[in-house]
Amino acid sequence: MKLFRPLVCLAAGLGLSQFVSAQTTLFSQNFDTLGATSPITNSTGTLGSGTGQFNYNLGSQQTLSIADKGSGNYAVRLSDNNTAASNSIIQANFTGVSTTGTGNNILSGSFDFTPLALGNGSRGNLVFGIATTNATSTGANNAVQFFINADLTVGYTNGTTTTNVPSLTLVAGTSYRIGITADFGSAIQDTWGFSITNTSTSTQLTSLSGLSTRGANITPGSLYFSAGTFDARSSSDPHVELDNINFTSTSAIPEPGTYALLVGAGTLLMVGMRRRR
Repeated sequence: MKLFRPLVCLAAGLGLSQFVSAQTTLFSQNFDTLGATSPITNSTGTLGSGTGQFNYNLGSQQTLSIADKGSGNYAVRLSDNNTAASNSIIQANFTGVSTTGTGNNILSGSFDFTPLALGNGSRGNLVFGIATTNATSTGANNAVQFFINADLTVGYTNGTTTTNVPSLTLVAGTSYRIGITADFGSAIQDTWGFSITNTSTSTQLTSLSGLSTRGANITPGSLYFSAGTFDARSSSDPHVELDNINFTSTSAIPEPGTYALLVGAGTLLMVGMRRRR
């Protein structure tokens, strides 16, 4: 028994270390280190650094600001006071997601979203997407498209079809965690899914998986948040708050080195069991 227990721990540790080491951070930003900023208007630029760096691209009368929520917590807020559709507001580029059956072909992550109450005007929508580098259109360069509509209903694309989640309307002032997972390992049709959880109550409101990506087999290179795009409403008040954005890539199957270590650990376990007997 004394020999068996260490071998179990060794095998588990070897296998677990390989799976953890296969994870790569694509984008991670909670805005706390950026500090509060006055509304940025009508410009392009970059904020953050490393895997927390993102670009912003503001159309006419669109604004971006980093808001102090107290206790060292900051979040980004977006507004759109222009009825014309415009470009992505926040975009982060990345590399290294595999589009084959091996490598880091699973992209997953989450972000916190709070629809803000408005003092004037009408609410715009929010589009979250995973696309090829610098692509933010609705075309085949997008893999994932997830929508919070102006009426706070939730939409998504399944292939080229846009559908709303039935009987689900979000509430202004309530924070939600949106989880996204996309599998890019198929050579024919990639798939994705999402979940929505009320962060105050930890209640999961919906979860869907097995959706077809809009671009059947793209090479993902960016994620983006676009507030007010494809929408004719406008308000000078921020209507979107985002926080705790974290996305990683992992391997759907163990790498060959993982198999070798697991086989070796299994052999050690068998030897230990025989000695114990």
